[in-house]
Amino acid sequence: MKPSPASQLPILRILAPFVLGILLAWRVPSWWWVAVMAGAGVAGYAALWLVSRSPQARYAARVWFTLPIILMGIALGGATTLVRRPHTIDLRQINNRPVEVMINDITFRDFSMMMDVQLTGGDRHSPHILLTTRGCDYRLRAGDVVTIPGRLQAVANNGNPDEMDYRQYLADKGILYQEHIDVRRLQPSGHHDNWPARLCNLRHRMERRILASTLEPEVQHFVIAMLVGERRFIDNETRQAFSRSGVAHVLALSGLHLGIITLLLWWLFLPLDYLGARKWRLAITLCCIAAFVFFTGASPSVVRSAVMVGFSFAGLMFFRRNNALNALLVAALLILYFSPQALRSVGFQLSFITVASILLFAPRLERVRNRVLAYVAGTAITSVVAMLSTLALTAYYFHGVALLSVVANLLVLPIVPVFLMLAALFLVVCATGGEMTWLNTLLEWCYTPMDAVTGWLSHLSWGHIDRVFVTGIDVFCYFMFILLAYAIWHKPRRRMLWLLASLVLVAAGVNRWWLHTHTPRRGRVVFNTYNATPIMHFNHARAMLWVPDASDFDLEGFEHRQAAFLAHHGIEHVELGHDSLYTLHQGCVVFDDCLLVTRRFHGHVDKILKITTAGKGKRLHVVLTGSIYEKEHDRLAHECDSVGVPYTTMRRSGAIVKFDVERGR
Repeated sequence: MKPSPASQLPILRILAPFVLGILLAWRVPSWWWVAVMAGAGVAGYAALWLVSRSPQARYAARVWFTLPIILMGIALGGATTLVRRPHTIDLRQINNRPVEVMINDITFRDFSMMMDVQLTGGDRHSPHILLTTRGCDYRLRAGDVVTIPGRLQAVANNGNPDEMDYRQYLADKGILYQEHIDVRRLQPSGHHDNWPARLCNLRHRMERRILASTLEPEVQHFVIAMLVGERRFIDNETRQAFSRSGVAHVLALSGLHLGIITLLLWWLFLPLDYLGARKWRLAITLCCIAAFVFFTGASPSVVRSAVMVGFSFAGLMFFRRNNALNALLVAALLILYFSPQALRSVGFQLSFITVASILLFAPRLERVRNRVLAYVAGTAITSVVAMLSTLALTAYYFHGVALLSVVANLLVLPIVPVFLMLAALFLVVCATGGEMTWLNTLLEWCYTPMDAVTGWLSHLSWGHIDRVFVTGIDVFCYFMFILLAYAIWHKPRRRMLWLLASLVLVAAGVNRWWLHTHTPRRGRVVFNTYNATPIMHFNHARAMLWVPDASDFDLEGFEHRQAAFLAHHGIEHVELGHDSLYTLHQGCVVFDDCLLVTRRFHGHVDKILKITTAGKGKRLHVVLTGSIYEKEHDRLAHECDSVGVPYTTMRRSGAIVKFDVERGR
């Protein structure tokens, strides 16, 4: 009898209910249903065990034993999520007094610092705080304890339409609060020397040594991204080029990089085989891989690759066959157990879906004798499978689709192993404080063709589709159709599968029609940003943008941040308007029945009252925009409260959206 997929993948029986438990805990964060699920699972398993005493009875009832296992898996997923979620704090007890925090990670920018800190004396589940400063203090490092004035605020979203949920993004990293202060208010008071701080400081030291080398800056940033796992040094133009050409995975640490590093270590310890110590060769390689995983921050894609490599090596050591899909599921279960919020991570989703699709759909080419032909065909097939499997997710998160990813991978991937091996040698040389001119030259030679290929492909207008908007229902229907197509491929005579596939296509079509006919195509929006107040008028595919309080407004950056809104409403062209679009009077703008107080306003609430009543039959509603500096914003809000002037602050209410009645294209 042919074994079923469930028997070949036993971890799937635990992983699927575990994921369901995580999703339920996000929706219903309560312990009562976890206790009910766990109790029902234990009681059901005990009842089945008592009823079926003999082996024959247990074999006959083996299907029913799955139900209590599912219930206990759901309870385990919910309990893990509830236990590992960060605790909230009472801001009334923290604020308005000095607060002592420990720095977990620190990032230096041109004129500011961004730090991930935690309150000292708290447990490991105490919330993280995003601390930003005006100015830099280069003496600070991870593990330092500093005292700051207590002015913590809960992280909030900007409230712009279709914008990324920034609050949830930080909450998944354990960051629930934020504060912005002057660097002179920081008072160092000690240092905690723990392993996370040591690894963070080691990464920063390696970054500084690489940046201090004579290597070209672009190549330095590339080496840091590929081996240290830090991509903040790569400029936006390079990121856009790699993303538009479909090889953005080269910039992020993934299974590709870890596989190359594993092969490099495997060849490096080859002499151990001649000494009869093959198992020592396997064990040392695994230890080096584990050290690399912790050094780079243990991202989901790297952990997934390390677990799969570990399963492969364990099979070689104990002469066992390895199931790659089972190893992939074990990696997912381990990551979600220690970090349930990783399920929402884009990297986690893309990494596991891509590898699972390659293992399921990519055919093996052992019969192709020509190695060059086998490599080209294998790379092309793998690239096509990876692109199709993540097509909906990339469109959902990044609102674009790279059409030339197969060509880009065929041209770039052969260079990546050579570059990565040279970069590893360069990293060792930098760690010892040395310098090799010939090594720098080779790295620059390898980087030049990759940069040229991605730059050329990214500038082809037909090589990338921009402004793509898909919904969560579209993504769900896409993957459901892929799973049904895979099932039909194995059992084409199942009529029920054909019916379900047809229903999924109909549901996707109805969702697209509803989105097309019920999306406003004309309207006005006042966006909420911290450094400007963009006011947009859009009409079908064109939009006019006016920014009253920012002369050096970054239009390209604005389009990137609001890509979802532009794609949702079919806006293809955005132009900066002139001052004639609205009238800026003493730092205020009249928008419909609202008076927008911008960053250019200087004065008191009596000046606002004069503007609101001048030439109008009724008083305009006062709106404090998000671009006003914090102190000025608090002062104006206090004055409005004192004299009884009703107002709205965009820091709490978000953007102002005025859609016209006309809908559809």
